[in-house]
Amino acid sequence: MIYAIYGSDTYRGWKKLNQIIEAYRAKAGAYIDLHWFDAKVDNLEELKAMMDVQSLFTPKKLVVVRNALSEEMTHIFDHAKGWKDAKDQHLVLVHEALDAASKKQLKVWEKVLTQSQEFEQFEGAKKEAWIRSEAMERGVSLMPDQVRSLAASVSDSWAAVQGIEKIAVGGETEQAASFGPSASVFDLGDAFFTDKKRALGILHRLLEKGEDEFGLFSYLVNRSRVLVVVKQCAEQHKAVPSWLGIHPFVAKKTESLARGLSLAQCGAFMSRFFEEDGRIKIGLSQPKESMIRILTGEEIR
Repeated sequence: MIYAIYGSDTYRGWKKLNQIIEAYRAKAGAYIDLHWFDAKVDNLEELKAMMDVQSLFTPKKLVVVRNALSEEMTHIFDHAKGWKDAKDQHLVLVHEALDAASKKQLKVWEKVLTQSQEFEQFEGAKKEAWIRSEAMERGVSLMPDQVRSLAASVSDSWAAVQGIEKIAVGGETEQAASFGPSASVFDLGDAFFTDKKRALGILHRLLEKGEDEFGLFSYLVNRSRVLVVVKQCAEQHKAVPSWLGIHPFVAKKTESLARGLSLAQCGAFMSRFFEEDGRIKIGLSQPKESMIRILTGEEIR
């Protein structure tokens, strides 16, 4: 299968990409053979070799290529053609707004595409309808004047989603009253895994205060790892090994946090952070977007 996702509305594009990844995850089971490339940055010889070789051990494979409708991908076309009708090999070509050169490349790839979808920014009534739909999907009820105001004040769907989430946690006034200026990264670490609504409010508050989004994301990545280790030790009725370097106070606090979560849930959080970390490293996402995506995505079960 070969998919193409492109257009200036990157939020809706990445949302579609996440749906493809989740569908693949459901079919692939425990082992996820997921690969990321950036056609503008990475050496594509590895991608070419991957197209030519079929592994006996990992028959299901998903490859995502960013900046895929660029000239750098021209020599990949002949190697990818065999994936068009393959059921277990999935190639997703991701590109943002098209220029003349990328439109030309799209014409070439259309010969082998299984499916393609363009995502352009909405305007006017379509934008308002999309905001209402997105809010309903998140369980957020918006008044007509809130929809109109939000549509008029944001230029893209990423900003619209952040606006919806701010309204969901009570807006600026309620946020300030609920979390105050003293909200810290530690408050975010406590709420992120157990209280979505509170975590979103704290996250927005910290970002507005000027907290570094890369630092926040790195903290949460480490927090998710510690959560898995502590939960696993707790289920085995074992103490957290000292060689792991987890301070006893942190271990005790994390064990209390983990009581309301299953080991599978803890592992799922860590897996999501791992995937988002990969997107950030190759430029597919920013830490702020990744943290919001994890919090507002499908419920982790």
